[in-house]
Amino acid sequence: MNKKTFFWLAAIVLFAIALRLIFFGGIGASDDVLYTSYASQLSKGDFSFPATHHGTRLGLLYPESFMYYLFGINDFSSTILVFAASIAGIILAFYFGREFFNEKIGLISAFLLSIFPLDVVFATKLMPDLPSAFFLSLGVFFFLLAEKYEAKLKSRLNFIFSGLSIGIAYLIRESAILILLFFLAYALLYRKFKISYFFVLFGFVVAFFIESYIFLMHTGDFLYRFHSLISYYPIVVEADEFFGRGSFPFSLLHFPYIMFTSVQFGIFFPFILIAIAYSFKIKNKKAYPFLIWFFAPLLYLMLGTVSVSEYLPFAAIPRYLMLITYPSMILLAAFLADKNELVRKVLLPSVLLILLTTSIGFVYLDKESRHSIDNAKAVKDYISSLDKPVYADYRSTIVLEYLFGYSNPNISSFMHVDNGAAINDADLGSIRDSYVFIDKKMIKNLLIPHPSIEFPKEIYSPPKNWIAVKEIKNSEGNAVLYYAP
Repeated sequence: MNKKTFFWLAAIVLFAIALRLIFFGGIGASDDVLYTSYASQLSKGDFSFPATHHGTRLGLLYPESFMYYLFGINDFSSTILVFAASIAGIILAFYFGREFFNEKIGLISAFLLSIFPLDVVFATKLMPDLPSAFFLSLGVFFFLLAEKYEAKLKSRLNFIFSGLSIGIAYLIRESAILILLFFLAYALLYRKFKISYFFVLFGFVVAFFIESYIFLMHTGDFLYRFHSLISYYPIVVEADEFFGRGSFPFSLLHFPYIMFTSVQFGIFFPFILIAIAYSFKIKNKKAYPFLIWFFAPLLYLMLGTVSVSEYLPFAAIPRYLMLITYPSMILLAAFLADKNELVRKVLLPSVLLILLTTSIGFVYLDKESRHSIDNAKAVKDYISSLDKPVYADYRSTIVLEYLFGYSNPNISSFMHVDNGAAINDADLGSIRDSYVFIDKKMIKNLLIPHPSIEFPKEIYSPPKNWIAVKEIKNSEGNAVLYYAP
């Protein structure tokens, strides 16, 4: 890498860091706060290995619990590892471009990923998708690098590193296993299969057996993660109809639909699809592995099933498409770096400028990821001065517990969700000399993935003797802290 290339890569990385800090998300009121709860339990040695997919992602929970042990429970310790994966991913995108195309494509790939709204949004949120996508992509990088080497030792070492990286991605999020489709399609389309490919499997199996041994020691079930997933997901789907994909056959096209409509993708995918078409048109053989990587997981997300016993499609969530983020950026960069005069003089500067300006706007519009727990933050200091019990819905309860570092014994849940059903933990109508925190915004957001939940009637019609002691007003739903005498 020459000095000029190093300078531009460093500038891209510094810009990416600044952009992610400006739009810092922190912990929200979704799955991320559940991960903080589990990681906190792990850091204290009292984790019970709950039978949900959130509680079995040890590749996320163990490192996060170590961060809590070192730095305490806060937004820094909660997001530093994901943030590091995002920045490392930008450098990885550069090396993809440099190793398999040229340095110019590497720099454009890095810049595109640095401004990609989906990556910017989730770079500062404790969710498994981004770090899993990074390690998965690192695995593909080692695999393709091994394919270039003629020396057996170098090749086999890279195949092992490939398997280990994919194994780590799997430990963080189980959907990383879909990269198997890339390897199968690669072997079929290139009509080759090497004995050395078993070194990839070996690396993955090492990570898999470490995880399975941990589950065996703590639960007695070697395949605890697999059994938890196939038993938990169908119940949630049946209870909440949480596909978000509409009716058949249009449901099969929902992922392509959100590519063009979600603010978290900005306007990247129209250009990405043009780049893909151009790669086919000019028969760019260097792009073929990345085309395989793009289409193999995408087709399964569109058409495949989560369950092995019945057809249960993936929920239509934008972050699931992080599986194809890296090939998307690389293919687009390869197109924009083409030697065609129109592309070089007009499209390259125009598209980069359009994507830069619009991406910043789309990240700004994705306010929910940054402000979902603002109401709880606003009432935290008041609650800290109370010496009586405080009740809240289970999501607000976990959020408040997180804000207090899981050290406030007065906060309790009046209800929680179990397999998509609401379970009352306390009768709000009969509590006395206590406080009740009702966050309408939190409740509204909770009803999106769980529309079948029925909240206690007191949520919508507080008893007349309740006294509002603290109220937070906003356009998305007020929050009120009541005292029940």
